Amino acid sequence: MSKTQLVILWGMGIVVVVVLATLGILVSRAGRSQPPAALPSPTGPSPASPTPAQADTYRLPETPYTAKNLYARAQEAASLWQPDAALVSAAASWPFVAVDDFSEPTDWTFQFYSAETQHAYVVNVAEGTVTPIRETLVPYSQPAIAVQEWQVDSYQALNAWLNRGGGAFLKRHPVVDVSIRLARTEDTGAVWTIVGLDQAGQAAQTEYVDASGSLP
Repeated sequence: MSKTQLVILWGMGIVVVVVLATLGILVSRAGRSQPPAALPSPTGPSPASPTPAQADTYRLPETPYTAKNLYARAQEAASLWQPDAALVSAAASWPFVAVDDFSEPTDWTFQFYSAETQHAYVVNVAEGTVTPIRETLVPYSQPAIAVQEWQVDSYQALNAWLNRGGGAFLKRHPVVDVSIRLARTEDTGAVWTIVGLDQAGQAAQTEYVDASGSLP
């Protein structure tokens, strides 16, 4: 091999080395310029979404002014009127009512019936008084309420009314009158009927509660 050929081969070797070195530098820079890998997403559960606030639950307490607690005084007056007097109905009302008013003293009106005389007798019982209202001839029989089937007191019936929509009704309407009545029919037995009526008389909330306590 001549001297000229050796020089050419040596020069080509240098070129190859330079090219390889340049490629190595470029690859190294490219590796450093890569963006960092994305962090893995958390594997734990996502935060629970807030649950809506639960509806209000009403629990009126028993007071001395409930229907059952005032009934004994009414029954005593009715027995003095006629020995066979039997309870036919009990009723009360709260005008412009707020929830707390249901636990305040209120008047209860009790109606009795004497099958022997075919007369009805109505008596009003307030916090400290018993007042006869009227005595009326009623020629047809009145369905009497057996005391043993009357298990649900008025405050419990009002709780049912409030929790079944009455409480929300009071919040929707600024002025509401509420009335409650215990009566018996041959088909239903003794039933509480609770009615809330707004001031304009355009909206009402009515619930029926089995006085024997056998219905939810």
